[in-house]
This record gives sequence, structure tokens and C-alpha cells, in this order.
Amino acid sequence: MIIIAIDPDTKRIGYSIWENGHLKSWGLIDRDEEFLDKMHKLSTTYDKGTRVLVIEGQWLHPRASKRNVLTFERLVEVRASIATIFECNGWIPVVVQPQTWQTNILQCSSQTKRIDRKRYSMRLASELAGQEIDNHNIADAICLGYWATQNVYEE
Repeated sequence: MIIIAIDPDTKRIGYSIWENGHLKSWGLIDRDEEFLDKMHKLSTTYDKGTRVLVIEGQWLHPRASKRNVLTFERLVEVRASIATIFECNGWIPVVVQPQTWQTNILQCSSQTKRIDRKRYSMRLASELAGQEIDNHNIADAICLGYWATQNVYEE
């Protein structure tokens, strides 16, 4: 099974690629004018076997400011664009809320400060990658992919 895990962002999207439970690669894709082409290329890299796109859902704090609401809207647009491209190319999309994977593999609660969750994510991602991961988007994509290897099964 191939899993591509994606952490959507309004500027730089983190991704990780897992083959049969093993981390194979990771990186960032800039959200520029070539963003959709880059996502299409990533979605057509693998064409055999079960292919699962695991993408982080968005969470909006109940007391979010107007600026946060606009960012939330852009993130939902990014996620929808990515999921559509992958689904059109035969991938099975799975949306996972951040609290789900963070609680499970980082042992964080919803009360844990964001900066601490990011630090824990970079630490675990570095262990999984065997090298330092200092970008939180990549780290979250690696951790999300790791969660998926333990929780998403072939049918």
C-alpha cells in the first residue's frame, strides 16, 4: 500500500510518502502558480496497488478571529483541491483531524499549546526520518503518515 500524507498550508504544503509502512521520502510543495501541476505529478507517480491520500483536516477554534476564519477558508480550498486531484487519479482520500493523530501518536491533548505540539511533531518526525526535521509542515506530514500506517488498512 502506498500512503501519501499531506499537511495543507496556505504557503508551503508538507508531504510524506510511505510504501508498505516504510517512510520513503518527504518534502514541501510551494503553493504557487505551479502548485496544482505539482500535486497532479505527485498523484500520478504511483499507479499500481492500493493508494491512499491521508490529508489533515482543518480545525477552527470557537473563538477564532476574522483573520483566522479567512485562513481557515483558504486551507479548506487547498485541501479540497488536493483531494480532488488525487481522487480523480484513483487515490482513496482519508481526512484526519489534527486532534486524532496528535492525541494518538504525540500523546498530546487539545489543551497542549500549539508550539509544544509542533516541537513534539518535529522530534518524532526526526526519529522516523533518521535525520533532523526542522520544518513543522514536513514533520506533521511525516507524523500523519506514520499514524496512517497504523490506522488505515487495505480492503
